[in-house]
Amino acid sequence: MVDAKRPDDSHSSGVVTARNVGRTYYMGEPVHALQDLSLTLEPGSFTAVMGPSGSGKSTLMNMLGCLDTPDEGTVEIDGRSVGDLSGSQRAKLRGTKIGFVFQTFNLMPRLTAAENVTLPMVFNDVVDEDRRSRAKTLLDRVGLGDRLDHAPTELSGGQRQRVAIARALANEPTLILADEPTGNLDSETGADIMELFEELHAEGRTILMVTHERHIAERAERIVHLLDGKLDYIEDVSDVVPTVPAEDSEAAAPNGGDDA
Repeated sequence: MVDAKRPDDSHSSGVVTARNVGRTYYMGEPVHALQDLSLTLEPGSFTAVMGPSGSGKSTLMNMLGCLDTPDEGTVEIDGRSVGDLSGSQRAKLRGTKIGFVFQTFNLMPRLTAAENVTLPMVFNDVVDEDRRSRAKTLLDRVGLGDRLDHAPTELSGGQRQRVAIARALANEPTLILADEPTGNLDSETGADIMELFEELHAEGRTILMVTHERHIAERAERIVHLLDGKLDYIEDVSDVVPTVPAEDSEAAAPNGGDDA
């Protein structure tokens, strides 16, 4: 049974806590991207975010990732209010506490897989020998220990996303933010990537993932539904019967899903 509820997270504390957050952009007319939104990500939790276009998913991701600050309310990461930090302090917080995984991978095309993974460590003043060793450990962890010296163009989409996940883990972040991590992958490769996220969650990592795909969102512990910049409801999916992807349901249908 789905537990759909509207919790009051405004007085809770966790890895990340957003309290009554509002963000308005002015493009001729004011656009209220987020309105009075409160949300807590507890340590070790796995949360998916869904909602139609314009519902505030990207703005929420930017707020929790220290890429933007709210007009109203507060965002705290490990107890530190993001709005009270300077730009350089927010950049430092991003580099040490948050790992990003993007739909388009965002790898440096002229760098090898290992060099891409070491980049966050360069900005965190990790010495060269330790960077290389950790990059190898992380690429081994995501199944690419034999691809250290391959450029992104020599890797498949799934392999590039694995490099991106290894890069996100480089500085042992408190939080992993994943924006449509399976959006550019076929269904089989996307399922493999989601298995990797589930393994990271099982290790105790805190993950927030934005997705448009219901069956992908159901791999998380709960789904936060946004609508018109507001938290519409939170769905506990622990006991939900998994949604079958469209291509799988067509394949299981008589005659491969085609009309006779």
